[in-house]
Amino acid sequence: MLLKFDDNLKIGVPQMDEEHETLINLLNRVSMLLKSGEKAKAVDFFKNTIASYVETHLSNEEAFM
Repeated sequence: MLLKFDDNLKIGVPQMDEEHETLINLLNRVSMLLKSGEKAKAVDFFKNTIASYVETHLSNEEAFM
């Protein structure tokens, strides 16, 4: 099951809302890779893409607060 970003998840800060939507899309990509049996690609994608994206996103959230 894929995650869906909708208005209920928005916090009203456009940059943060966009980043949250991107994060959900990235997680959905990992889910699709796993479902297709591409476990190694899923792990690589998580390590190389999602981990750095989350680090940047959390830094942006901290700066916003």
